[in-house]
Amino acid sequence: HCISSAASDVYKRQVYNRGAEAVCFESVELAFDRAVQLTSPGDQVVVFGSFHTVSAVLTIISKEG
Repeated sequence: HCISSAASDVYKRQVYNRGAEAVCFESVELAFDRAVQLTSPGDQVVVFGSFHTVSAVLTIISKEG
Protein backbone atom coordinates (compact mmCIF):
# COMPACT_ATOMS: atom_id res chain seq x y z
CA HIS A 1 0.00 0.00 0.00
CA CYS A 2 1.61 3.29 -1.06
CA ILE A 3 0.86 6.32 1.08
CA SER A 4 1.80 8.98 -1.44
CA SER A 5 2.94 9.29 -5.00
CA ALA A 6 6.40 10.37 -3.82
CA ALA A 7 6.70 7.32 -1.57
CA SER A 8 5.37 5.18 -4.38
CA ASP A 9 8.01 6.45 -6.79
CA VAL A 10 10.83 5.83 -4.31
CA TYR A 11 9.55 2.35 -3.51
CA LYS A 12 9.13 1.44 -7.17
CA ARG A 13 12.69 2.55 -7.92
CA GLN A 14 14.07 0.48 -5.04
CA VAL A 15 12.15 -2.62 -6.13
CA TYR A 16 12.89 -2.11 -9.82
CA ASN A 17 16.59 -1.91 -9.06
CA ARG A 18 16.34 -5.39 -7.55
CA GLY A 19 14.57 -6.80 -10.60
CA ALA A 20 11.19 -7.18 -8.88
CA GLU A 21 7.83 -5.62 -9.65
CA ALA A 22 6.02 -3.15 -7.36
CA VAL A 23 2.27 -2.68 -7.29
CA CYS A 24 0.39 -0.02 -5.33
CA PHE A 25 -3.16 -0.38 -4.04
CA GLU A 26 -5.76 2.10 -2.84
CA SER A 27 -5.90 0.50 0.60
CA VAL A 28 -4.08 -1.85 2.92
CA GLU A 29 -7.05 -4.19 2.72
CA LEU A 30 -6.82 -4.48 -1.08
CA ALA A 31 -3.05 -4.99 -0.92
CA PHE A 32 -3.38 -7.75 1.67
CA ASP A 33 -6.18 -9.43 -0.26
CA ARG A 34 -4.03 -9.53 -3.40
CA ALA A 35 -1.03 -10.85 -1.48
CA VAL A 36 -3.16 -13.68 -0.10
CA GLN A 37 -4.49 -14.46 -3.59
CA LEU A 38 -0.92 -14.86 -4.85
CA THR A 39 0.10 -17.38 -2.19
CA SER A 40 0.50 -21.09 -2.67
CA PRO A 41 -0.08 -23.76 0.00
CA GLY A 42 2.59 -23.38 2.66
CA ASP A 43 3.35 -19.73 1.82
CA GLN A 44 3.21 -16.99 4.42
CA VAL A 45 2.32 -13.32 4.03
CA VAL A 46 4.40 -11.08 6.29
CA VAL A 47 2.90 -7.67 7.11
CA PHE A 48 5.03 -4.92 8.58
CA GLY A 49 5.18 -1.17 8.66
CA SER A 50 3.13 1.37 10.53
CA PHE A 51 0.55 0.60 13.21
CA HIS A 52 -2.06 1.63 10.61
CA THR A 53 -0.92 -1.07 8.21
CA VAL A 54 -0.65 -3.88 10.74
CA SER A 55 -3.90 -2.90 12.48
CA ALA A 56 -5.84 -3.03 9.19
CA VAL A 57 -4.58 -6.56 8.49
CA LEU A 58 -5.21 -7.76 12.04
CA THR A 59 -8.79 -6.53 11.67
CA ILE A 60 -9.21 -8.57 8.47
CA ILE A 61 -7.73 -11.67 10.07
CA SER A 62 -9.91 -11.38 13.21
CA LYS A 63 -13.07 -11.16 11.05
CA GLU A 64 -12.12 -14.34 9.20
CA GLY A 65 -12.00 -16.27 12.44
